[in-house]
Amino acid sequence: MKLFLDTADVAVIKDMVPTGMVDGVTTHPSLIAKSGRNIAEVIAEICALVEGPISAEAVATDFETMVKEGDKLA
Repeated sequence: MKLFLDTADVAVIKDMVPTGMVDGVTTHPSLIAKSGRNIAEVIAEICALVEGPISAEAVATDFETMVKEGDKLA
């Protein structure tokens, strides 16, 4: 079984990663927006903390912009 945190709270991620129980992180733009922080900065911090998969979502509603956001997030 793999355990993924579903959060944008970097402090929680920092606390949990050393336990060895975090296999990855999923987050959502609305979770990051609640923090009042820049989405790209939060995702970069999460990537620096977690070795496993990280799920970040595009917010665009049209295909072309979604692809551009996805490329940028990747």
